[in-house]
Amino acid sequence: MADSKELKMGDVVRLKSGGPKMTIANISEPRPGPVPPGKWVRCIWFDGSNIYEYSFDSTCLLKVSEKTGSPKNPSKTKTGSR
Repeated sequence: MADSKELKMGDVVRLKSGGPKMTIANISEPRPGPVPPGKWVRCIWFDGSNIYEYSFDSTCLLKVSEKTGSPKNPSKTKTGSR
């Protein structure tokens, strides 16, 4: 899960469930309501020549490595060679 404090405009993210790489265009203030406060993250992405834009709850996003497009995972296990 991406902590909204870690996310910033220009970061590349994906939905936790998968999908295209998206760029963060804007991050809003926490939303009101009975659920734990989260931030809305406005993302943009391309599908061919079409550009799309949508706001997602920050808890639904994962930062991705810009080089590989893979989710960043700070809890990677290191394996040694024998």
